[in-house]
Amino acid sequence: MRDELFGFRSKHSEALQLASLFERVTRNFGEKRLTDAAFLEVSKDFNAVVIDGLLYKLTVLSFPSYPVKTISFYFPGRTFETSFQTATSYRRCVWVGMT
Repeated sequence: MRDELFGFRSKHSEALQLASLFERVTRNFGEKRLTDAAFLEVSKDFNAVVIDGLLYKLTVLSFPSYPVKTISFYFPGRTFETSFQTATSYRRCVWVGMT
């Protein structure tokens, strides 16, 4: 997994991501280089999206491969479980939002 991916990873907070971006922009500015950035907030946006369809559309629309691959890294093998008081359900696969 790429180190630049911060979503759903322990020890990869938003603050650390912001510090990393700031460092890269500052370095590139000193070297007179441009910096491109895309920001995705996906906390609930993908709950009902069929990810294969989204990735297909992004590819057809000629999106660069890096953001398409980044989005695809978020979803394989996602699971969930429910807890209430002392009971916890079995872990289940997430079917919507998976490739």
